[in-house]
Amino acid sequence: MFDSNKGINVRGYSRGFLSKVQVISLVKVLQPSEIIFILYILLTGIYIALFRNNLYNYYEHLLIRLAFVTAVVINYLCEKKYPYQAIGFFRQFFPIAASGLYFYTETGFMNTMIFPHHLDPYLIQLEYSLFGCMPSDIFCVKFPHKWFNELLNFGYFSYFFIILIPLFVTHFIKKKITHEATFIALFSLLAFYLFFIVFPTAGPQFHYPDLTFMQNHIPDAYIFRFLVKQIQDFGETTTGAFPSSHVGVTLVMLYVTFKFSRKAFYIILPISILLFFSTVYIRAHYFVDVIGGVIFGIIFIILANLAFQFLRKIKES
Repeated sequence: MFDSNKGINVRGYSRGFLSKVQVISLVKVLQPSEIIFILYILLTGIYIALFRNNLYNYYEHLLIRLAFVTAVVINYLCEKKYPYQAIGFFRQFFPIAASGLYFYTETGFMNTMIFPHHLDPYLIQLEYSLFGCMPSDIFCVKFPHKWFNELLNFGYFSYFFIILIPLFVTHFIKKKITHEATFIALFSLLAFYLFFIVFPTAGPQFHYPDLTFMQNHIPDAYIFRFLVKQIQDFGETTTGAFPSSHVGVTLVMLYVTFKFSRKAFYIILPISILLFFSTVYIRAHYFVDVIGGVIFGIIFIILANLAFQFLRKIKES
């Protein structure tokens, strides 16, 4: 059986399904971000098993999930035996790093397991119904200035730092709230990924492969335009247009910083505004994606807080 003073007894769990007591004990020893990370792995693992005939090399996705769960257990055991700050840092940020580096790209393989085709035509039809045009087509043509292009690409590129810097600040400076901040950020990321899997959209940059007309109106600009193009060429795939996780997660991080670090909030606020505009300007998203990102971002903030409070009650019981 499980002893909360001794840690995780793997043999106790291997005899069958987890009992309620074992689940509660497991929740108490794992970090909140590790719990939501494992829950995402379980949910998507079941999804893959159910629709495995629609996913090429489905067993590889399942094996990677097994490796991630194993890594979570190893991280816990390592910090328990060697409670060093570096090990604690790695343990806390492993789930969000693995999610951003692997699970986002994976949604591009999994998002046609139910719908065989992307649903971009419906988003385009919605844009014409709402605005009478596609704002992503007009925005870049109306502002073809090199400095403007570079400025908005800087905003788009800053997405990674908007997520990581506030979490680093809470980890090293405000340790009491670091688990809550990391949990809210990871919860929102994974919630967007779940939506991407069942609602496949590619975005203008992939739905319209011939961008010659637009490219003639957008100069290459400078370093940040180059960096964003490298990210798009090697890191982006045909997934995640609606709702915009760039907008939604950035909104979540604005909430996190406003709640825990007002200085960080006022630093990332103007950069976040640039990012909101950039998603449409560089044609990564339709404008309705931005609206959807704001709506779902607010919803995920509420759900993340409720989930964290639920886990906190279990840990304190």
